[in-house]
Amino acid sequence: MIYYEWNGGYYIRTVPERVNQHPASKPASSNLAIASNLGKRLRMLLQPVLPAKKTRDLQNRLAGGIMRWLNQQQGQPVSPGGELTCLQHFLFNEATSISARWKIKLPVNRSGNILQLHLPAFVPKDCISAPAHTTLVECSISAAACLLQKDGAMSAYTYKMDIPYNAVGIAAQTIDLQVDIAVGSWVVVAVALTYITEKKGALYPAKMPHLCRQKL
Repeated sequence: MIYYEWNGGYYIRTVPERVNQHPASKPASSNLAIASNLGKRLRMLLQPVLPAKKTRDLQNRLAGGIMRWLNQQQGQPVSPGGELTCLQHFLFNEATSISARWKIKLPVNRSGNILQLHLPAFVPKDCISAPAHTTLVECSISAAACLLQKDGAMSAYTYKMDIPYNAVGIAAQTIDLQVDIAVGSWVVVAVALTYITEKKGALYPAKMPHLCRQKL
């Protein structure tokens, strides 16, 4: 297979019988193959929080961001705890972000081999922007860990919580994300909100856009 970029998109095609590839293009081609494979694995691991409707644009944006990061690294390793700028605040849905809908900070830290998300105290109606008739907000938090080029070294964990949409305060809490983190892993934490609205006595869930956050 040949992985390549053309007109702002990222594509895969079968290899012809003979390819005359310039030496300078070989690293970029290799990086695109790695980025496409890693993007596919991340989408699989984060499935519980991804939009129901998948698009080619999402795949291209994710693989493109990873590829640009790989090109910038030029084969140099990342120090432990380093930020993966290609995925920081990545939007799986470009319509909006978690930070625009849920006006609190969601810091992620690592304590030993445990990944923790710190949820501060908040009042739902003051901090969450919701459509009319919302009665409940379902929050899903997924953590995914995988090595850059090894398909088998993968782990994922999803935590779900229901937030009544009212003026009653929610206490601060620390959420342990029980994902296995191998040495050298990429670790991504993604958050999704689903609004449950009530109309004429019936409940209607509507998945809201997602914001991807990460720590290595």
